[in-house]
Amino acid sequence: MLSTYRSRRGVSRRGCSPASRCWPWRWRSIGVYGLVAYTVSQRAREIGIRLALGATPQNIRALLLGQGTLLAGGGIAAGLVLAALAAPAMAALLYGVAPMDWPVFGSVALVLFAVALLATYLPAHRAAKSDPIRALRDG
Repeated sequence: MLSTYRSRRGVSRRGCSPASRCWPWRWRSIGVYGLVAYTVSQRAREIGIRLALGATPQNIRALLLGQGTLLAGGGIAAGLVLAALAAPAMAALLYGVAPMDWPVFGSVALVLFAVALLATYLPAHRAAKSDPIRALRDG
């Protein structure tokens, strides 16, 4: 009876709910957002100068999104290569799962790329609408 009750509530055999499996993704996205926000805040003076010299907010957004996309793409490519290299060594630890599961690798890479784009867009949008005078005065 207890196992039936648990299965109806969405709790797996390991005792963790499906929603709790999202916590690692949340922490990763918070970490990427924090890193990008810190990098953008360090470049506040440069962004202020670009805006003062006539750059449009779209130019600033495109600059920061391009750099974030380049970093995210490089990190994901390196991660996929390392995962492909480590997969044969991990084959002995897996039971009933193929070590080179490309659909899983691809879907994880796409989700991480989407999280990185969102985490890059938010600080880029905030920087693009900042006041250049304040950025130059404070920086």
